[in-house]
Amino acid sequence: MKMKDALIKNQNKRTDGDKWGSWEPLDRWSPKGGRVYATAINCLTLEVYYRYASDFGGRKTDEK
Repeated sequence: MKMKDALIKNQNKRTDGDKWGSWEPLDRWSPKGGRVYATAINCLTLEVYYRYASDFGGRKTDEK
């Protein structure tokens, strides 16, 4: 499973409440950073994936 697939699979998809779109803080740094930290790190990870998609064998963002 690719990193992108794992992140999207584990993203909160509940449409009620303020957890929608975030990630559960499950790593070893979570006690200090919490949900905000986990969501920020995962968003940055996805940004790298999409920014360098052509380098990782993915589709360029300007292609259809």
